[in-house]
Amino acid sequence: MAAIRRKLKKAPGYHLVDKYTIIKRLEESGKFEIAISALKSNELLYQKWLAVKEIKSNDEKARKLFEEIGLDPNIILDK
Repeated sequence: MAAIRRKLKKAPGYHLVDKYTIIKRLEESGKFEIAISALKSNELLYQKWLAVKEIKSNDEKARKLFEEIGLDPNIILDK
């Protein structure tokens, strides 16, 4: 019998963060309203926010938004 070789999948380099977790962290930081206002200023980003359940921890647009409102994206997008 031929040996079955399984290709190991590489870790994607990111993890998914549930939006509820992000919302809780934004509320705890006192910047929830500021973050939503920033999202609403870009209709396409706001619609994408509404359409998904999770955010990738390496999402550059999300990371930039959190930095712009004075938050550490590593904390907001932590596991």
